[in-house]
Amino acid sequence: MALLLFILTKLEIFFRTLREILISIKYKNFLHKYQIEEIQTKKQNIHYNPYEGTSTILLDTLIESNIMHKDDKILDVGCGVGVFMIYLATKGFKYIIGYELNQELYLLCLKNIARYKEIDAKPYLFVYNCDAVKSEVDNSISIFYLYNPFYDTETYLEWLGRIHNSFMRKKRLIKIIMLYPTLTFRIAVDRSAWLIKKCRIICTTHPCSKCIHFLIYETRI
Repeated sequence: MALLLFILTKLEIFFRTLREILISIKYKNFLHKYQIEEIQTKKQNIHYNPYEGTSTILLDTLIESNIMHKDDKILDVGCGVGVFMIYLATKGFKYIIGYELNQELYLLCLKNIARYKEIDAKPYLFVYNCDAVKSEVDNSISIFYLYNPFYDTETYLEWLGRIHNSFMRKKRLIKIIMLYPTLTFRIAVDRSAWLIKKCRIICTTHPCSKCIHFLIYETRI
């Protein structure tokens, strides 16, 4: 019995490692195909987390859920080098903008988008070098995507205040999509009575699906 348990444990570790390798290969192949450059950044502000690109296998699950539509106007908060933006463009999404505070990431994002537009100029892709917490929100945006950009609850609340102001100016269905929802994020949205939890989207093929999943909130209208 002990030997069987040992073998099963080793097999579980093997298949988990294999899935991680395949996910990494898929991500790197996407970067290579569209000549997307990435850099590693360190935490530079106590209120903001460093950039991390979204796994393409997770994005496939998100797209397949139909929570977003190709005509939606989408804002990537903390877009980094533009991986999420460009991946959505390759899948037929038409309007994606990004906010990026880090100057080095912003410039690299501009470069990556310019390269992609040489292949496909149809999607509207634009990135702003700005602080999402301090920036006004375009009232036409209906989807906000975040991959854990902020560290603390107060920063999330300040950012959500911007979204709420936009919602009050133009009542509409807004969806907030959070990958890897932290406790600080969940506390902030739970304090925002104008939002309701819609669903959770889990990528079952991801080895860390229990914690790395999407949580979707939308406006009460």
